[in-house]
Amino acid sequence: MEDNEQAGWFHCGRCGAFFGAEVGAGVPERCPTCERDPVIEHSEMAFAQAAGGSDSKRSNDGVSEMFGMASQGRGKPKRKKDRNGLALFVGIWVVLLVLLAGAVNYFRGGSEEKDDQLGFKIATNDDSLISEELNECKRKVVGYLRAGVPEHRVEFVMNPAKAARRMSSWQQDVAYSDSEKDPQNSIINVIQTPIGKGIETVWEADGSRNIEAVFFPDKKGEWKIDWANMVRYSDQEWPLFLAGSGSDESEFRLLARRRSEDPSGKGRVGSVVLIAPRPGLGEVGVPSPEVKVDPDSRIGRALSTAFAKRDAGEGVYGSKASGYDPNGMIRLRVKVLREGDSERTFVIREILACHWYDFDGLGLDE
Repeated sequence: MEDNEQAGWFHCGRCGAFFGAEVGAGVPERCPTCERDPVIEHSEMAFAQAAGGSDSKRSNDGVSEMFGMASQGRGKPKRKKDRNGLALFVGIWVVLLVLLAGAVNYFRGGSEEKDDQLGFKIATNDDSLISEELNECKRKVVGYLRAGVPEHRVEFVMNPAKAARRMSSWQQDVAYSDSEKDPQNSIINVIQTPIGKGIETVWEADGSRNIEAVFFPDKKGEWKIDWANMVRYSDQEWPLFLAGSGSDESEFRLLARRRSEDPSGKGRVGSVVLIAPRPGLGEVGVPSPEVKVDPDSRIGRALSTAFAKRDAGEGVYGSKASGYDPNGMIRLRVKVLREGDSERTFVIREILACHWYDFDGLGLDE
């Protein structure tokens, strides 16, 4: 190359080598290293990309390989990336399995909290029910108390038509003054009954009275107050019945206290005193004379079981509100027969339930 000729550097598109050549004389026809045309035509590039696949990175690799360009150092990073992707996939799969196990435990939840395998607290169905319905229960209790008259109170109770007929003749409803502050909740508890779950609540009113309101869902699924349980409804007033007024046989919601036990020492009940409750928890009214019971009869066995349950601190269907009842007393819904005129005696004809809810069923483990 002469001194007055300008020299420059060219790049081979096939092998990647740099070589010197005269500037202005056009692109050299051959690369001195690979002895091939250093220029790659567009048609050749398109063919190489098509052979390499649709992925851009893979296409570039294919071009280099086809035209002899080295792909130095690409193998090992690619395998490392594959291993990282596999680890990520396994990690995501493990997390999904843990979440699935947690979901299964949640939907199997009962009335107590449980720990999953990682130690997290899982909310149970009962906890969710309480948190969802507490404010609505309070709204209905306050609405019932402030309504005052039966025509407005039936809106908040189960079986409103039946309750309206009962309200018209029942005097022992819950009294409430507009001047009182809204009641404060002291118990909310889910009970398991033959008709399904119920929400048991106790409210402190005026700082001294405790009002019990138990909710069950109606046909539309709306939670309503069990009015008969709330006011301790009976077919007639207990004091008048004891005095000889009205029908000789009626159904009552009463408290029972053991008068005597069988001498055998097996806890079998020989007689009881029946006492009228009042709407306020723990408040009692007029007691009956002693009512004798055959300890070996169905009634006697039911009473013995109910008192034993009470002694063990167990409420019917898991009730906690019954803990407010006077010591040693149990709740009964019974049919009582009155006999005699001048000297009246009373006989328990049938025990319908060992609770005051508005459905049948002893509530015992017999």
